[in-house]
Amino acid sequence: MRKLIDALAVASFLVSATVVAAGVTIYVKKDAIIDHVKTQALEQVQGLIGDAVGGAVGGALEGALPIGGEESSLPIPAAPLPVPSNLF
Repeated sequence: MRKLIDALAVASFLVSATVVAAGVTIYVKKDAIIDHVKTQALEQVQGLIGDAVGGAVGGALEGALPIGGEESSLPIPAAPLPVPSNLF
C-alpha cells in the first residue's frame, strides 16, 4: 500500500511540475505568441476583405488609372509650382 501512495505522490508531483513549466514557458513567450496570433488574424482578415472588395467591384476599376509607359494620359507639368518665399 505504501508503494502505491508513493507512486501517486510522484505522479502528482510530475503533473504539477509540468503545469508550472508550461505556465512559465507561456508567460515568458507571451509577446511572441500574441504577435504571431495578431499576424495570422490580420492575414485572414485582409484576405477576406480583398475577396469581398474584389467581388463587389468586379473589375469595374480595371484600366481606370493609367500606369506609366508611353500610353500614360496624365499631363506632365512644364514647370514646377512656385514656392512662396515669405511663409510667416
